[in-house]
Amino acid sequence: MGTATNNNKILLKNGLLLDGTGTPSRKADVLMDCGRLRVLKSGETVTDATPIDCDGKLIAPGFIDVHSHMDYFAIENAPEHFDPFIAQGITTMVVGNCGFSPFGFKCNTPHQHLIENSLFKEGHGDISWHSFKGYQQRIQGHGCGPNLVSLVGHGVCRTSLNGFSASPLSFEQQAEMLSLLDEALCQGAAGVSLGLQYKPGVLPVMMS
Repeated sequence: MGTATNNNKILLKNGLLLDGTGTPSRKADVLMDCGRLRVLKSGETVTDATPIDCDGKLIAPGFIDVHSHMDYFAIENAPEHFDPFIAQGITTMVVGNCGFSPFGFKCNTPHQHLIENSLFKEGHGDISWHSFKGYQQRIQGHGCGPNLVSLVGHGVCRTSLNGFSASPLSFEQQAEMLSLLDEALCQGAAGVSLGLQYKPGVLPVMMS
């Protein structure tokens, strides 16, 4: 380990690089400079960075957890919840899966108790928002280690309109549901998730 000359630069030396592009692994040095990564060319040297010897180790971009429900834990100011994931190299999580998201539901819904106690997972506190914008403001107040790619849940949206009933929504309810989902997408949600094996998405078995 050398002496640091620039706290914003770290040089990963002598590691085996797996860059995620499908190309074969190769020996390479990687410079971390103000949040950006750059693979050094053969023979290139950097003298103003803190070196870390990665001989015998792999260097790879952060991994993506494509199915997570850690958006519920993100509302707490408890970064230790994410430490095990970060220690495994996970830097991005796709959240809001299975039709469940902590946003995207009707404001002042009469079914708030179902959202908080069943869909929202008990133990994370009350919900004082309903939109994606409100959820973002909540977690930005204390930050979150990984990047979150948030999906808005069809299930939580429908629950806010009709509870856990599997009966068809009225035309007005369908229009409101689409409006709520569209609002979340316009505010930055990455997509819509379904959970058709969970209430209220699951259909009852019809017995003859």
